[in-house]
Amino acid sequence: MDDEPVFKSDELIMDTVVKERLDNAKKVLGIDFPIPKVAIKRIDEDFIARTDILSDGSFQASLGNGSDQYDPERRIGMVVHEVAHIAMWGLTGEVLQPATHLVDEGWAKLIEMASTKITVEEIQQEIAGELNTLKTQRPDIYERCSRFDKAVADEEIPNLPDGMTVGTALVFWIKENYGNEAMVRLLKESPYQIKWTGEPGKTTDEQLAKILTSITGIPDIGGMRDKMEGWYGVKG
Repeated sequence: MDDEPVFKSDELIMDTVVKERLDNAKKVLGIDFPIPKVAIKRIDEDFIARTDILSDGSFQASLGNGSDQYDPERRIGMVVHEVAHIAMWGLTGEVLQPATHLVDEGWAKLIEMASTKITVEEIQQEIAGELNTLKTQRPDIYERCSRFDKAVADEEIPNLPDGMTVGTALVFWIKENYGNEAMVRLLKESPYQIKWTGEPGKTTDEQLAKILTSITGIPDIGGMRDKMEGWYGVKG
């Protein structure tokens, strides 16, 4: 049995809490994803949070100077989010291959959100609130991210945390209405254009729409979005 700690950082409390949060997300969502070994480190560089691949092939959840503006609770959430990106590969088997950006960030945000919840109903309510707010305040971002027939590129939406609300809603809606296997299929079969190694990946334009149609049986994007919005109670 491997007795090495899952997380290694200068803050033991961070290690313990992050592990507890991930375990809670697994329990609440009913998804048995493996928790990867990841180092946690504060880096003196101008970014907020990211996941790094180290020279030995291991992974590190890094917090940059931008994370200092947030309270400890939010910083823990950032680490949970970054670890979730790596944990996804334990479900898909597609190591170093992220899903298309909307889905990849949606999955990580879902795990971060579920890490502090008790029931799936709480998750649904929080996502519903965020969707309504986004649709009202940033309809341009909402509409672009809801175009499931064309993948969202990084540079299209500078404020990605807002846009990824739609991705979180999509991943959770598929999971709750079509099952865990359908959700894993979505994560696996909508790959991003490149791998983390920089190697070319698979094309994602229109691929997301095809997978969603196959999973849901809904042939058109508009009808698919209407059904998802109805489940969350999105207004307008």
